[in-house]
Amino acid sequence: APDGRRLAATGYVNETTWSIYTFNADGTGLTRLTQVAGVNDTEPDWSPDGTRIAFTRIYPADAGRNEVWIMNADGSDARSLGIDGFGARWSPDGTRFVFASNRDGQWDLYVCNADGTGESHLTSTTWDEMGADWDPFGTRIAFSSKEDGDWEIVVMATDGSGVRRLTT
Repeated sequence: APDGRRLAATGYVNETTWSIYTFNADGTGLTRLTQVAGVNDTEPDWSPDGTRIAFTRIYPADAGRNEVWIMNADGSDARSLGIDGFGARWSPDGTRFVFASNRDGQWDLYVCNADGTGESHLTSTTWDEMGADWDPFGTRIAFSSKEDGDWEIVVMATDGSGVRRLTT
């Protein structure tokens, strides 16, 4: 959590039920937030104000389809944002998400408003991009790109411009 007191993580209960848990930084106070049979909940990310958690819900029985979900930090009011996506990360001001989606047959990056509206496609290459996150100021996005067959670290502006590869 932004205050450093609690952590959110995925607990792999079995092959068909992955759940989001929170716990205190010292390991106490384990709380299971999601528990839906037949889906895998993963990739939790705290909102900057610590009141909500975004996560990915994977549907193994539906060819591994994945969606961006959001819930209150106590696990209440869990709901889909109606976005096919994986690994959503809150912007530092809490108004937007960056996430990956393979809806077009490869992993590209997108941004949207925190309510799921205003989606914009950031990357469109012939290789996969994923694992995105914002810089602390909300002006750049770092991500992983598999341009040359190996995963590399790349940065760009939040509108998808100024793409610069950092590693080789």
